[in-house]
Amino acid sequence: MINNIFLYISSRNNYDMLLHEVIPTVNFDGLVINVDDNSCDQEKEKGRAICEEYGITFMENNGVGLYMAANTAIKYCRSNYPDVKYAYWLTHDCLPMKDDMFDMLSKLVDSSKLDPFGCVGFNTVWRKFSYSKEDFIEQSLFGKYCGAMGRAVLTRVPGAGWYRSSDFEMKWDVWGKNMAVESVVDMNLMINVSKFIDYIKPDESFRHFCWGDDLGLQFLKNGIYNITLADYYVYHDQSIKSKYGVPENSYRAAKSGNLYYFSSHDAHYEIWKNKWGFDRNWQVLYDKIPNEVGNMYRGTLLGDFIKHDYREGPLKSFNL
Repeated sequence: MINNIFLYISSRNNYDMLLHEVIPTVNFDGLVINVDDNSCDQEKEKGRAICEEYGITFMENNGVGLYMAANTAIKYCRSNYPDVKYAYWLTHDCLPMKDDMFDMLSKLVDSSKLDPFGCVGFNTVWRKFSYSKEDFIEQSLFGKYCGAMGRAVLTRVPGAGWYRSSDFEMKWDVWGKNMAVESVVDMNLMINVSKFIDYIKPDESFRHFCWGDDLGLQFLKNGIYNITLADYYVYHDQSIKSKYGVPENSYRAAKSGNLYYFSSHDAHYEIWKNKWGFDRNWQVLYDKIPNEVGNMYRGTLLGDFIKHDYREGPLKSFNL
């Protein structure tokens, strides 16, 4: 039984996806928590019944949105299971590609090699931008392909601000490493429980969008790297949402006012700019991050990422 990682998922009026997509697919022998993020009463009742049937701990969010869901799950675990080192969060449409992934991660956590890191992310095969799961497996691309590897919040890269092979060429011999990133892909990630408790101030302003970026930058601000593990693959398929009447594009749906499945869109870009001093969407607006921002973060890990040239490969990589 895995006892150094716990798994949690945040559900909001989408319990059919938990029942039919997550539970049959995820092979995790350990503590599993479902944080209900303010579902309607009918869905909440359905969620409680599903969790009771499958031995999942059901709890209600002590706030609103994904950031507070993380805070709710981690604080519960710290109080009740103090030896657990990492919290693993996944979305309903992004799941591990291999059944032994959690066993391998548990061994890596046991080795203490992940202790220095804040967030741990994974090599994300994003169906919309790359391969179907069947084609990926048929072509034997494990250990050869870099999908979405992280979010380039500070480093200028081609595209909209991702370390993603659909945006620029990411050769395996250059990028297929345990690489430092500003923010891991926020569809599956692990959070260092102790470092979260010690260094993170959960910001309820980021209810759905940018919460993972804020988490990553808070770690960097405190001198703590975030890392993506190239050999650990997850598969993201937004199209499965349509089977359950959930909009495929959460950003557009939330922006249009769909708050049934998504937390409030709000003005998260404005909130970000007021907090961090630059436009989160700067990659599609400017040639480079403003000089005054670079000066503000000089001498920190944030400053290192700002001045880094992606053409040299990752800012830093780690042998684990």
